[in-house]
Amino acid sequence: MPLTLHSGAGQEIATGLPAAFPFPAVGDPRRRAVDRRRLDPARRYMPLVEVTDAAGKTYGDAACYIELGAGPAKGGRLLYLGSTLQATPEGQALLAEGVPWVLEQRLK
Repeated sequence: MPLTLHSGAGQEIATGLPAAFPFPAVGDPRRRAVDRRRLDPARRYMPLVEVTDAAGKTYGDAACYIELGAGPAKGGRLLYLGSTLQATPEGQALLAEGVPWVLEQRLK
């Protein structure tokens, strides 16, 4: 069943992403997605790109931003992009806009 990538509603990083685009046909076919339900609620979590199938079943987030709000890494920030997504134009846009955005957040 073909997979589709959906730009996260309300995400602030790459606002020019299309609402939906196909999962890459080339590269590593495994989904390296984040399951947001498993994250500690002390984290700020922003889904950037979600993976779904044609029936609407979600497979997690192929890209996200996480701020660590507790524990020894408190204050840390993560910008995650699955490896297959990184090789796409959309993934490149997320990296190009995401890294400066994360740095801006750190300086606030």
